[in-house]
Amino acid sequence: MELNAIVNSIYSLDFSNDLASQRLELDYEFKLYTDIQRDRGIGKETLPVMCRFVQLGPRQITHTPDEAGYPMEYTLHPIQVLRHLMPGGGPHQALRAITNIDPFFILFDNWNACTEKLEEYRHSLVGREQYLARSHIDEVDASIALLETSRKNLQMTLQRTVASIKDGTVHEHRLEYLYADHESSARQISMIAVQQSDKLRFIEQCLNSGTTYIGFNGACINERTLSHDPPPYRFLFNNAVLKSSSSWNEHCTTLREFLHNPQTQNQVFIVDCDAPSEYRELGAPIFGPIRTILKPVIEVSEYRDTSAERRSPTRQAEHRQQPQRCIARCDPGEMDFDTRRPAERRLVRIPCPGPSCDSHLSREWACATCKTPLEFGSTNNCIYCDCGSAAYDSWDFKCNSDSHGRGFDRYHTDELYRLLTRSKRPDCRNILVLGQTGVGKSTFINSFVNFLTFESFDEAKSALKLEYKVPCSFSVSHWNSSDLDQELESLTIRVGSGDDEHDGTTGDSATQRTSVYRVTYNDTKYRIIDTPGIGDTRGPETDNKNIKDIMNTLKRYKELHGILILLKTNEARLTATVNFCFGELLSHLHRSAVANVVFGFTHTLISNYAPGDALKPLQSYLKNNTTVDLTVCRANSYSFDAKSFHYLAAYFQGVRGEDERSSRESWDKSRAETLRLLSYIDNLRPHEIRQTLTMEGAREALCHLMIPMVEISQEIRKNLSLLEEKMAELNDMRLTGDELRKKLHLERIKVVPTKLDKPRTVCKNKHCCEFNSNSNGEVVPFYKSICHEDCRLPGVTEECVGHPELIKCRAFKETKDKTCKSCKHSWQEHMHFFYELTESKVKVKDKDVERRLRDNASDMALRQEGIERVQQLEKEYRSEQKQLRKATAQFVAYLREHSANAFNDATEKYYDELIKIEIGKIQFGKDHRLNVDANKRKLRGLTDDRDRHLELVKTIQENMHAPRDQTEALLTQDGVEQLIRDLYNLKHFGKNLRSLRDDITHYKNHGKRSHHRHRSRSRRSERSLETREDVSDRSSRSHDEREQESGRDRGILQGIHKFLSDF
Repeated sequence: MELNAIVNSIYSLDFSNDLASQRLELDYEFKLYTDIQRDRGIGKETLPVMCRFVQLGPRQITHTPDEAGYPMEYTLHPIQVLRHLMPGGGPHQALRAITNIDPFFILFDNWNACTEKLEEYRHSLVGREQYLARSHIDEVDASIALLETSRKNLQMTLQRTVASIKDGTVHEHRLEYLYADHESSARQISMIAVQQSDKLRFIEQCLNSGTTYIGFNGACINERTLSHDPPPYRFLFNNAVLKSSSSWNEHCTTLREFLHNPQTQNQVFIVDCDAPSEYRELGAPIFGPIRTILKPVIEVSEYRDTSAERRSPTRQAEHRQQPQRCIARCDPGEMDFDTRRPAERRLVRIPCPGPSCDSHLSREWACATCKTPLEFGSTNNCIYCDCGSAAYDSWDFKCNSDSHGRGFDRYHTDELYRLLTRSKRPDCRNILVLGQTGVGKSTFINSFVNFLTFESFDEAKSALKLEYKVPCSFSVSHWNSSDLDQELESLTIRVGSGDDEHDGTTGDSATQRTSVYRVTYNDTKYRIIDTPGIGDTRGPETDNKNIKDIMNTLKRYKELHGILILLKTNEARLTATVNFCFGELLSHLHRSAVANVVFGFTHTLISNYAPGDALKPLQSYLKNNTTVDLTVCRANSYSFDAKSFHYLAAYFQGVRGEDERSSRESWDKSRAETLRLLSYIDNLRPHEIRQTLTMEGAREALCHLMIPMVEISQEIRKNLSLLEEKMAELNDMRLTGDELRKKLHLERIKVVPTKLDKPRTVCKNKHCCEFNSNSNGEVVPFYKSICHEDCRLPGVTEECVGHPELIKCRAFKETKDKTCKSCKHSWQEHMHFFYELTESKVKVKDKDVERRLRDNASDMALRQEGIERVQQLEKEYRSEQKQLRKATAQFVAYLREHSANAFNDATEKYYDELIKIEIGKIQFGKDHRLNVDANKRKLRGLTDDRDRHLELVKTIQENMHAPRDQTEALLTQDGVEQLIRDLYNLKHFGKNLRSLRDDITHYKNHGKRSHHRHRSRSRRSERSLETREDVSDRSSRSHDEREQESGRDRGILQGIHKFLSDF
């Protein structure tokens, strides 16, 4: 212990009293090894002399010729020579050469090829999950992980085997055995890669030809669909018959000819019999009409239950005497017999899972033991009877149908959960209607309501009043008299009025906020969610507000059955506005929602009720701008025209100018398309709205947290530098007494947003800027030329030199060449500027330090505790820095994985912008002969953080399907909210992060008003009791200046919001 204390405080020891060293030398022998002895020598190796030598170590080095000490010398020798240099090394055995290692190079190449093949197959399944069993996707993920693990194990085994062969402990034949054991392993593991490819290709070909898929998507053929005329057809298939049936090609040819026959109007369902809800054993595909309302026609010979034929007459009599009920049973070991039933329960009404039973007929079930009806508790997902309760997936079912047989059957877990949770809801469909401003959403909805309310055009015309939901307006032309010379007059027909609607006659969006309209058809309620148009005539800020309004409306519902995107049929090319609208719509949809997207083309009278010119540019856009398999085919595209509604609206207002014959044709065609749309949506698996809302929450979180997270990451880097300086101070043994006690209080750098009085347009030309060094040693700009003092030009990104919108600034309007009237420089050398980020040093007082100072602890103890505290803080700072980096990368990876269109990483762009600014500062500093070392350090830190961010995003994306540890796992829906909470709870920097985020939210809600007026009151809350010292030396500010800067925490927010909006 005494020696340990000497070593820890060696730089401050005084050996004038030699008693301690003499006592230690009795028990220990001390020896000093140093190359300086050969030139300077050391008389005797006593403990005081040796400690003094260590204290003077740096001075000893300065006496060498180049003041760098003596160089180390070493020589490399072959291993065979080593035994001659080491006495007693003994005889040397030469290493064996290995000649049969080449096959392993080919083996590893094949292994990599199999891995690549399997990963490509896994990527091809993304967006097609609705056609596959979840277990298959899990098997593919497991195979990828198994390939990687097996390759690593082979590599390690090969290394050990080669080493053993070289030293002679293992025979060379061991390599042949190792190769034989692993030769086919990779190929066998990757065989799953082609298991479902042909099936997926067949399904997509059928969907492109207008069929409807029934299977793993949970869809079913309902009674109303089967009652349509002409009757629908079905094509039964599974993966086994697709690969092995001799008649497969013949049946596919028949199906293809049927679909491509222009006279065929029958709806066709392709039924995937591998799905649990549609399971059937097939010997060959089956194609034909559905002749029964309850279930499709099937070959009785294939599915006939012969169990009744084998019963004895006595057993048949007993069977007839039993009550005909559907029963279910559960393993007693799974049953909880002492449980309290929840208040929210409902009868279990689901179809039987038996392979030969009707999958569309819902039945009520009773317990096989106690005979009481089964009830499902939605709060804990348990099924209850008088016996007790058990988890919903623990039950087996047997219906009372003669075709079921003797045994019990079990549902797939996911399918049973879907049926149980859906059974509590009424027969209702939610359809979201989206589209560009002016596409005709309001008129479409009004037409939609009429098509479902009236069976025919004559019935709608003979009604007492016009049926409509959304106020709208349009123009019609007619003649007031029979005079041939009478000029054609244009009348504006207005339908209804509402506080939340404009009629659209002035070019504004008719729908001003999201509204929900309900209409019932054949006992099914349809909720039509009408949305404000994207590309609103009032600008991007209104679009952002409308998107938020749409998301808030969707929060009321759990499922979305259809997403109808409307386009004008005569859009021969997608304009910038239309491209923007599509980008906005798709960027807010979760990847799984793509299966529910359908396209509606309006004004199709001019294109003979077909998609028209808009089809090709739409297909091109979807191919080049989406990350999912979203295509336009007959099954998901519909043509509508509103002329029939225009006629009815004018008719009920006494105007008879419209052509009734073409209006009647418009009614018939559009109503048929409407019913086809409903039939398609009825058979889709509903999209869970929570998925889209969670993704939108992650997008908003990343949008709000991006700049604060990057800035705080830089703040942590600078605080780590402060800790290094503090460590050097504490290690200085000359620091004692009061000076040491002063240094025990640590400091922290905090980012403080500072708001300027007014937004400014400034010039960044080198003749209009001065660069000075702040107290932190960094070069910072000072803009001498304020070319427009109060520039409130909207849509300009702050601190972006040459932003296109700047050309509209008043400073450039009066000159033909768009140079500044004040400084005479080009508008492309100017930027918008009305906030700045300053840094403040904060003294952090520690209660433990205060207590130790009051206890009058010794210098040695205080110094040691101070060093330990700095080391602990450094560890915690680095941990929080790592968490911030990881969180940013996880947000980006989550959005890239789940977004329906390509997601751009705004964090990377922000880093690039900061790096570009810092490079400019360094160049200006060099030009003006300023010290730019601090800026170079900051540039290195920014570049390092950006590279780490990109590397982490790439790692997560590459390994998210088979993560090697938690840091590579993709965020889940619940994980997004938890990650945000974890960031806010960071010990040192979480509070500051949350503060900036809250300010951004406040600005988004109230920032628009700041462009039109100054706030009279400041929002300055005291967030801590810390003592603040401004790094930028602003202590000379006047009282008035400080008053103008009140509320500075809001000042940066306009810039942040503009920057994010630009991205």
